[in-house]
Amino acid sequence: MLSVNRQFSTAEMPRWILDTQKMDLLMLQAMRHLMLQLLHRWRQIVIQLKFIRIINLASLFGMLNFLMTQFQDSGLRQLKLETSLCKAIIKGWHSYTQVQPSAILDIEWWKSKIKFNNGRSIIVPSPTQATMTTDASKESWEAVIQTNINKSIAWGVWSRPTFLHSSNQRESRAILCAISHFEGIFKMEQIHSIQILSDNSVAVRNIIRKRSAPSLAPVLRYTLQVVKTPMERAV
Repeated sequence: MLSVNRQFSTAEMPRWILDTQKMDLLMLQAMRHLMLQLLHRWRQIVIQLKFIRIINLASLFGMLNFLMTQFQDSGLRQLKLETSLCKAIIKGWHSYTQVQPSAILDIEWWKSKIKFNNGRSIIVPSPTQATMTTDASKESWEAVIQTNINKSIAWGVWSRPTFLHSSNQRESRAILCAISHFEGIFKMEQIHSIQILSDNSVAVRNIIRKRSAPSLAPVLRYTLQVVKTPMERAV
């Protein structure tokens, strides 16, 4: 069911409200209140190391996945809960488990996001304005950016190559280095949307879906912070 408030330029859905002036999607107050209460209870469960039924943990995980509609970078803030669920699920849905205490950080992140309720724009991304190609080896990385105006090249040597154990880690780091290096070009040429080309589909797919395996999460999280500017980057 959809109700429209013409006076305040909003449209309400069962769990969301759409600001039709800014075209932002936000949570309804009732939904926010419900989720904050739920997360507070789960915080106490984790702190007290209580045993809980796996099916209840799966229910929480499902509700948080639903909120990814608004908070697209939340996939990186469910890793501890997801790990606990995956380890426990082999016991059966009606078995009991504990959530590792490190999940507190994820719960606090969710509470902060829901409290401030920053809207997600539903405006269609701009057409691609530039193409960035990256490549990585065990020793170094290189990247090429092609815009409507010019072409630029960047490269570098890994300062600590032994920490980059897999090709996924190396390519993810190469994309981060390239975006950071070319940030001045993005601003100067007012580029709002780029396409990333890489022979590593995992690194690119992680940026698109805004979630990754735990070993890639730190780099992906920082990459998303770098591109989180007034510009919108469509991969």
